Amino acid sequence: MRFYVPVFTLLLCLLIFCISSFVAFEVHGSIFSKVKMLVLKQYGGVTYQQLGQFEFWRLFTSQLVHSKPIHMLFNVVSLLFIGYFVEKQIGGKNFITLFFVSGIIGTLASVLPVPAPYDIGTGASQAVFGIIACGVVVMVKGVNHSIWLKCALLFCIIPAMTLDFIYAGYPKVGHLVGFATGLAMSLYWLPPFKLSNVQKINR
Repeated sequence: MRFYVPVFTLLLCLLIFCISSFVAFEVHGSIFSKVKMLVLKQYGGVTYQQLGQFEFWRLFTSQLVHSKPIHMLFNVVSLLFIGYFVEKQIGGKNFITLFFVSGIIGTLASVLPVPAPYDIGTGASQAVFGIIACGVVVMVKGVNHSIWLKCALLFCIIPAMTLDFIYAGYPKVGHLVGFATGLAMSLYWLPPFKLSNVQKINR
């Protein structure tokens, strides 16, 4: 059996790490420094005001910049773990689409309850929750029910939800919306994939 290389997952992880680290180094001279949200507005963060000025590129760059290096590293590792299983099932093109669509919608939802000037959308958490949702669908539908997928899901979900409850007292809106978006997209993609996969096995 050939080992599957999740090319798009690896590229996204590298992109997130490099861009977030570059911004931290550019601002404070260290890749391990925290960058304030108001500063991230200048480095790719997104607000509704900026979208009103047609700066739509921020919808994509906002997924790649982070305020805290620990948060960035957790997102990168989570994406690497769960991305291996998800990209293998839905393909690179759908994987990239899932990442950015769930990330963008989740990010836009996350800043709605936040008062100005802190209503700045950043981070890959919303996108990662979209990927997690696809991983859950992959497992529930029996496309892949390996112990490794279950461990990857637990690793991604438990710490993220724990931090949400510690700092916010409830699951963050952006995470829930990112998950719901990923869930809807995955339910659309996976049934025909599973059917074709079963047909290949039976041949």
